[in-house]
Amino acid sequence: MAVVAARQLEYLPLMSTKAARREYLQAVAEFNLACQDFSRGMDRVLQAAPAPVAARLFGPRKPARRAPRAARVVERARTA
Repeated sequence: MAVVAARQLEYLPLMSTKAARREYLQAVAEFNLACQDFSRGMDRVLQAAPAPVAARLFGPRKPARRAPRAARVVERARTA
């Protein structure tokens, strides 16, 4: 595999430092634009559902406390 990669490098024309720098900076600029576009898209997705809707879907934050048992239910359980 390494031999194939080395042979491919022999056929590639040598790139000047200036051209390599230009290509690198262009790739960085494209990456920054893609990151900004992704950020805008995520911002739209996260702002799509308002908080009150989510609260209605998921219910209260804490579960309701259990109601105390009736005395007769407790007495039957003890005698059984």
